[in-house]
Amino acid sequence: MKNQNSISVIIVIALFIFCHSLPAQTFNNITRIAYPDAASYKGPSNDTGAIKITLPDISYKSMLRMRIEVYNYYDNRSFTVWASGLVENSWSKCSAQILTSHNSQNVPVHFGFNAGIARVWIGNSNTKWKHLKLNVAELTVGHNVYSISDWDDGWDIEMDNSDFSSSVQVTINEVLPLAKTQIANHLRENKNSVSRIAFPNDATFHANGSGTGAIKISLPDLASYKSMMRLRLEVFNYKSNEGFTAWIGGMIEGNWTHCSAQILTNLSKHKYNVYYGKENGRGIIWIGETNTQWEHLKVHVAEVMVGHTTSDVEDWYEGWAIDLDAVDFSSKVSFTVDKEDVLPLAIPVGSSIHWKEATVDTNLYYDEGNIAIGTTNPDTFKLAVDGAIKAKEIRVNTPNWPDYVFEPDYQLMPLEKLDQFIQKNGHLPDIPDKNKAEKEGIPIGEMQKKFLEKMEEFTLYLIEINKKVERLETENQALKSKIKALENQNKEK
Repeated sequence: MKNQNSISVIIVIALFIFCHSLPAQTFNNITRIAYPDAASYKGPSNDTGAIKITLPDISYKSMLRMRIEVYNYYDNRSFTVWASGLVENSWSKCSAQILTSHNSQNVPVHFGFNAGIARVWIGNSNTKWKHLKLNVAELTVGHNVYSISDWDDGWDIEMDNSDFSSSVQVTINEVLPLAKTQIANHLRENKNSVSRIAFPNDATFHANGSGTGAIKISLPDLASYKSMMRLRLEVFNYKSNEGFTAWIGGMIEGNWTHCSAQILTNLSKHKYNVYYGKENGRGIIWIGETNTQWEHLKVHVAEVMVGHTTSDVEDWYEGWAIDLDAVDFSSKVSFTVDKEDVLPLAIPVGSSIHWKEATVDTNLYYDEGNIAIGTTNPDTFKLAVDGAIKAKEIRVNTPNWPDYVFEPDYQLMPLEKLDQFIQKNGHLPDIPDKNKAEKEGIPIGEMQKKFLEKMEEFTLYLIEINKKVERLETENQALKSKIKALENQNKEK
């Protein structure tokens, strides 16, 4: 019995050491912590409310991304939440994804502050849970100025069934970007010819200041690939104060085939071409173009999965390299995923989007393509609307404003010819007729120019007519004077 107790004590000590020795590291000013202290929750048989995650009480000013594992017995399903954002005095540039294949897990994720401390809520005050278990499994902090211990201590997770709306600054409602996704643990393993590696060695990049070029990811230089692979890339770009995750996959053998790429973000401006190729026999992936702009860029290959591989798992752990490539690499590319196909999220039919962020830059950018409202055919127009538009003011930039009408050499159509044109055509010169206007519409800027041109021409006509009238009045007055003089002469006789 005494030996059994000793063995039990040893097991408990070993488990304690294991649980407190999970990976925590800072590299290239990026801190990564697995299972931060007290960042877990175990609920009763039935719970109602939002999961409230309270971050450590520090001054923040960091870009962070966390992976939260949720086990909910209410509908016998578990899911993973990826939540990220820039946290300073307030949250901004936030993004959230729930990785599951079940639409029932589509609960909102809220970001906010309460009593000066950053918090994240999963769900609403009336969300139902059963035998809930939750862990913050991984925290990645970019542009970090604090120690690992600052981020590892001070967490708190509890159920919040109060009205916390006044504390919320950003809410992400559409949180299901991926179905049937598996997230690797912090390990390297090979099972059933599938290698899985978390944070492979040297698969990271850090740049101070501005940088230009495509993100170039060089795979381990293996003698033979012949593998299907998929990697998860975490990108922190301070140029737009935003981070995003890219999932990139393909079959690499002689060349790349069967490639796919998704960029997980709620912001449509994160659209980059993803290129696959080789350089001196080594597999390469590029994100962006040779002229893509970055600022204080930080990149991590967070996870690699390789299927049907004949190489040892350690071969895929070593030998990575990431850099910016501003040299034309088009001749090395064998497969391209167009930037129009890298965003797996779209606004669902029948839903709406409300754009509001508590930041200095509250603009919504859409760099390419056309927008159609009420129609599926925008044609060549940047914005096509089938319906009425209400606005307080519309401003149109129109070149060649028609002040040329008042130039001395401007040829004004004689009134006689203008009358003949109207009698024949039923409209003014250079103005579209009824049939054309009703069929094709009218360009507002061009028509405003034409209307002003006609007004200026009519002004010239009026001035010319006024001059003629004045001449006639002068001549009439002279004739009256002559008549009066003749009348006076007759009276004298």
